[in-house]
Amino acid sequence: MKKYAKVLGIVFVLIGAVLVLRFVLGGKEDTWICSKGAWVKHGNPSEPMPVIPCEKEGQSIEELTPTGEYKKVSFEESQKIAQDFASSTSTYKYDGEGLKLNFSESLKCPYCWEFSFSFESRSAGYGNRTGKMSAQVITPHNLKITVKEGEIVTAVVDGTYDEIKQGYIK
Repeated sequence: MKKYAKVLGIVFVLIGAVLVLRFVLGGKEDTWICSKGAWVKHGNPSEPMPVIPCEKEGQSIEELTPTGEYKKVSFEESQKIAQDFASSTSTYKYDGEGLKLNFSESLKCPYCWEFSFSFESRSAGYGNRTGKMSAQVITPHNLKITVKEGEIVTAVVDGTYDEIKQGYIK
């Protein structure tokens, strides 16, 4: 009986060691790994496929962006930041409605995404048009927002109006 308990104890220790190696020392499960020059999903990563070139076999996206070098902000967090900003832009707040995310794409920098939104305004023009003459016509708009490391770096409506600087692009 003691021999059986000893064998069972050794089996439990080995199983525990394998689990520690796998989950503690084995690295991140949900990430992108470089394989034969292309990024391959490992698990279920929350970020879209990196656009940074995959050069070193077995390289993970975390190796390209060491801790402390970049502010790591997930795709989902960046999307929420963009959505919140879009709904608070002066053009949308003035008389916009129906804000909709059309698409998003990963850019060629770590933790950078562009989000494209559409919405309609009840009058022509951009920004806060209080006290200004504007045609009362339903006007469709496209708003492109770039988020880099959790910060809004560009926000342009129809390629014409800069929502950050609150002015027309020259």
